[in-house]
Amino acid sequence: MQLKNFMFATLVLASILAPKAGFADDRTIYISHDPGGDLGLYQVKAQVARELNLKVVIDGVCASACTLLIGLPSSQVCVTARARLHFHKARLKRPVANGRRLLRKANHMMLAAYPAGVQNWIARKGGLTNRMLKMESSEVLQFFRRCDRNMLTS
Repeated sequence: MQLKNFMFATLVLASILAPKAGFADDRTIYISHDPGGDLGLYQVKAQVARELNLKVVIDGVCASACTLLIGLPSSQVCVTARARLHFHKARLKRPVANGRRLLRKANHMMLAAYPAGVQNWIARKGGLTNRMLKMESSEVLQFFRRCDRNMLTS
């Protein structure tokens, strides 16, 4: 990533996404309830987290675009017993030219970002659809390492 793009992404992360996700400290993104949102913003967030080696603690619901963060290296992501993941296919807020093609690409990108075990779980549930797929805590703990006490700050 070019320095200018990296600086922009860092500013976006600090000014828009940090208050929403809740940074526990300067090296950890703490998620207790994140309903998701704009896929592009979460792509930036995930890329910055990857490049800065930020830790992600999921301690509640991480839904929709938020789930892009589970695609970070396993050493960066941990979950608590309250972690839940919610998945659905990408949606457009308003019609755009080539919308179907864009949605196909977005769905492919999201699935490709997930760890293989999560991809298989989604496939067994019928794939990404408009219906929300809810991965409960017991299932989440099968795919991700549990956070140790010193990673939890609240």
